[in-house]
Amino acid sequence: MSIMFPLLIGIAVNLDNFVIGMNMGIRGQKLTIFSNFLIGLTTGVCAFGSTYAARLITGNFLVYTNFIGAVIMIFFGYFCLIKDSIPKNTQDQENETDFCAPCMQETVFLGFVLAINCIPPSFSAGVMNMSPLYIAFFAALFSCISMHVSNRLGYRLLHFRFIKMLSPASSILLIAIGIIELIV
Repeated sequence: MSIMFPLLIGIAVNLDNFVIGMNMGIRGQKLTIFSNFLIGLTTGVCAFGSTYAARLITGNFLVYTNFIGAVIMIFFGYFCLIKDSIPKNTQDQENETDFCAPCMQETVFLGFVLAINCIPPSFSAGVMNMSPLYIAFFAALFSCISMHVSNRLGYRLLHFRFIKMLSPASSILLIAIGIIELIV
């Protein structure tokens, strides 16, 4: 029973990762094993830190992390939407199905964006005296799994013509998720 709740929290905090990984795949960005590991590690460290710090920080902190995470997700979605609307040159159109890996700065930024999203549930888990190690392990594990699966799925869908419309749609979905997190 002590592992069941951290397992469920690990799944819940990484649902956004699935949408973002698919967005990357649809746009033709390959998430390398190292990038995926770095994102998962960032999520795990953040989950561990927030779970462990739960006894030291007041409950008002949760309001700010939800707000910060939502605003960053809105900006990330907006950035992806703008990036998709910039016309591609002819060379990019010829190599449209080729994978391009995100640079290190994009990977680190994405890792922190996704890690911020796990602070409130991890903090709550710490208040309920759950193990920081279990929370961190499952958050990192499911981060890696969801990003890998969704990125590959997005890439496979890239070959269908109608899927090109999904990249802006997934960016709009990211913006909507951020707005919903601001409201709720």
